[in-house]
Amino acid sequence: MVLYVSFESILIPMFVIIGLWGGNRRIKASYYFFIYTLIGSIFMLLGLLLIWSQTGTLDLLNLINYTFSLTIEKSLWVLFFVGFAVKVPIFPVHL
Repeated sequence: MVLYVSFESILIPMFVIIGLWGGNRRIKASYYFFIYTLIGSIFMLLGLLLIWSQTGTLDLLNLINYTFSLTIEKSLWVLFFVGFAVKVPIFPVHL
């Protein structure tokens, strides 16, 4: 959960930086950036909630010994991939 909060806290200074020192359409670009990455982060939050609902914890030391089913693992992979792909940004999900 600390990773998620830290990842999301980057959104505020980036919004300000783009809004102040961006190009001609910097205000529109900063709002696009904010909304687009916020939607992408919802996927990562859903992955964390899925882990928590299955295990009851988000502690990595406890999760090392936990075995997820194959469908849950695939779902988690997709959720985290989409979340990180939007945040990084990976082609073709960059804006």
